[in-house]
Amino acid sequence: MNILLRAVYDDDLSCAENTKDLLDEIESLRKKLETVILLKGSHTAPEVISVSRELDIAINKYYFLFG
Repeated sequence: MNILLRAVYDDDLSCAENTKDLLDEIESLRKKLETVILLKGSHTAPEVISVSRELDIAINKYYFLFG
């Protein structure tokens, strides 16, 4: 992981104080993504892409911390 990404993750660690918080965030974003896809009817709508990116960041953070 490059230094810039590590700095972003280090700054963001306070948002997820423990594993359960991070897993809850991932599950919440997964459900939100599913809902937005159903509402927009498209996997390429800007709102879907935005939520998908948030979920990607949370999953990457999980693997960085616990993987």
